[in-house]
Amino acid sequence: MLMRQPTTARVAYAWHRDYVAGLCPEQHDGDPQCGWYKARLISGGPWVSAR
Repeated sequence: MLMRQPTTARVAYAWHRDYVAGLCPEQHDGDPQCGWYKARLISGGPWVSAR
């Protein structure tokens, strides 16, 4: 059985790098993309970082 290999940072952040560069990569619902996100823990609360 083959052992899985971790995804390199270059591959993991390729979508985000292209998006920031203005290349408009494809987006699909339910397909999470690496990058920086923010969320609110409660309605109207302050923004916090999210994974």
